[in-house]
Amino acid sequence: MADLNGKLEGGLRVRGIHPVAVPGKPLVSIVTVVYNGAATLERTIQSVLAQDHPSIEYIIVDGGSKDGTLDIVRRYEDRIAYWISAKDKGIYDAMNKGRGALHRRMGGHDQRGRLVRGGCRIPGHARGGRRGDGEHRSW
Repeated sequence: MADLNGKLEGGLRVRGIHPVAVPGKPLVSIVTVVYNGAATLERTIQSVLAQDHPSIEYIIVDGGSKDGTLDIVRRYEDRIAYWISAKDKGIYDAMNKGRGALHRRMGGHDQRGRLVRGGCRIPGHARGGRRGDGEHRSW
């Protein structure tokens, strides 16, 4: 769905489906920031979705890619909590958009995230994530 500024967004949240933590397990949010990462993004998405932690919220922030990145994101839309695609001012602006999406979900409570490249690993809960080679980051 696009707005007047050319922003596209989708995912479960847009359809009114919000993440819920499994009792006794924290809700872990993973944000991937990407721009023209079609060559490697799918591998990162698959790595995140393969994690065995039961309460994962996955968010993707795209900087307005023109290389098929959104086609990949849309293929996994039914397993992504939220995705947004809009031109940004660079990776730090994109990371701030991801933090903003988390901040809105948490009702203003701040949580710390760890920036990693490509896939991610949740210690004690997840199988090894893969390191992506494209121009995208997850934290």
